Amino acid sequence: MTRTLTRPSRPDTATIERAFRDFPEHLFRDPEVVVEHDDALLLAVSFAPAPDLNLVYGGYTGPNAPERLTATLARLRAWNVPFLWLVSPAAADQSAALTARGLPRVADLPVMTLDLAHLKLADARVEGLTLRRVTTEEDLRAWVSVAAEGFHFNQETAQKLTALARGPVLDPNSRAHLYLGLLHGEPVGTALNIHGEEIAGVWCVSILERARGRGIGAAMTTGPLLAAREAGYASAMLGATEQGFPVYSRLGWEVQYSAPIHLGGPA
Repeated sequence: MTRTLTRPSRPDTATIERAFRDFPEHLFRDPEVVVEHDDALLLAVSFAPAPDLNLVYGGYTGPNAPERLTATLARLRAWNVPFLWLVSPAAADQSAALTARGLPRVADLPVMTLDLAHLKLADARVEGLTLRRVTTEEDLRAWVSVAAEGFHFNQETAQKLTALARGPVLDPNSRAHLYLGLLHGEPVGTALNIHGEEIAGVWCVSILERARGRGIGAAMTTGPLLAAREAGYASAMLGATEQGFPVYSRLGWEVQYSAPIHLGGPA
C-alpha cells in the first residue's frame, strides 16, 4: 500500500532519532526481551551474549543526569550482558560521562541518510543474485545463518536472533522486512528494512566473505529500498560500519551526524 508522506527527503536529526526508536519496536517483539524508552533513552535488551543485540540509544542531560546514569548502568550490569551505548547528538556530554564510568568509547557510528529519489535500479542488480523477502522458517534459518557468520555471532546469539526475527517473518503486516540474497541459489547476504512512521531504516546488511567484492552489498542495500520507495517512502537512514561506509558513500548516502559508541558489560 502506498503511503502519503509529508517529511522532506533529507530528514532532520529529530526524525532520524525517532527512526532509531522505531527499530526495536518492530523487531524486539519476543516476550523475553526488554524494550523501554522515554524522552531521554531507548533500551532494547535481548539478553543475547553479543553486544550488538543489547542496545542503548540516547543519553541524559540536566542536573539529575549523573543520578539517572548511575541507576541505568546498575540495571544494565545486573542483567549481566554485554551492551552497546550509542550517544545521541542531544546528549553529547554523555560520552565523557560513560568513559569516566568505565565504558570505553570503541567507535563512532556515521549515521547516514539517502533521498530515495536517487536510487538506481542498476545498483540492485548483480548477475546471478536474487533478493527475496523472508516469509518462511526455511528462509529465516538461512538468513540467520548468513547474518551469524557475517557478524561473527555464536550459536546462542544466533538462536536469540532467530527468536527476535520470527515474529516479523510470520506476520504479513509487520513493518520489519527481512531480505535474503541468494547468489546462484546460495544464501550469501542479508538485510533488514524497518518501514517506520516517517522514514525507512536499513539494518543488518551482511555479506559472506567469499561473496564480497561483487556489488552484493550495494544490491542488498538498494533492492529493499526500491520496495520502500514504491510503498511511498521518500528517505532512509542507516548506521554505517567501517566496511560498509565506502559502499554507502558511493551510492549517494550522506552523513548527518556521528554517534559515539561505548561498550559496556557485567561489572
